Amino acid sequence: MKKLISKVALLATVAFGAVACTSWLEVDESQNHYVSLGTLDPVTRTIKGDYGELLNIVEVGTNTSVEEIESKSGRVCFNYSVLKRLQNSVNIRLHEFYPLVIDDIDPLSIMDEEDRAELGTTPAIPTQASITGGYINLQIAYVDTGAKETEFEFELVYDDTENGSTDNTLVLQICHKGEAVNKKPADSGSFAYQWASFKLSEELLERYGNKSSLDLLVVFRHRWWNNEGEVVESVAHLSTSPYSEMSSL
Repeated sequence: MKKLISKVALLATVAFGAVACTSWLEVDESQNHYVSLGTLDPVTRTIKGDYGELLNIVEVGTNTSVEEIESKSGRVCFNYSVLKRLQNSVNIRLHEFYPLVIDDIDPLSIMDEEDRAELGTTPAIPTQASITGGYINLQIAYVDTGAKETEFEFELVYDDTENGSTDNTLVLQICHKGEAVNKKPADSGSFAYQWASFKLSEELLERYGNKSSLDLLVVFRHRWWNNEGEVVESVAHLSTSPYSEMSSL
């Protein structure tokens, strides 16, 4: 099975905070700032948005550079301003962006006992989520132990068993392999946040792709601390807002 692996050193470049993408990507409507997800093409200096829009990068903000744009490609989370709307595209100023890690969603039914035993059990909680462009996009909070060489693995599993998903409910399990954590840190600064996109398979697109947010409940199972400081199985669901904070069932 594929694993979503990211070095803590890489995560350190992402600002901490449970907001849309990261704190530097907050939307400021008074400044005509927007946040979106899409695919960056460094050759044409364009971004194709998740809703099919083509964004031409004609200006670059102070928080990025032409060199950085030319050295990256693929799926990104980005902050931009609209400069001019054309007939088939939009000219933008790209303020800042960062690449998103992409992974597949493995169905639970194909896993044997050994596969299931290998799923991570380190606490991790979804703080924001959206479904756009054929991806489930998640911001995941976890404990940053400060071990800079530690590898953290996240995996999203589709529960297609008898007691899992139905035609109107998509049940997903967030699994995290990381350094052992004995208790929930009292200091919120000990938490780190990772954005990632998980690609919807043809099976998931066929079963759920045409359903509206009113017809489909997306449930995330995960492990987190309760008020007594014990790690317990928890659930959260995706709200109808594309960049809203998660709320518990």
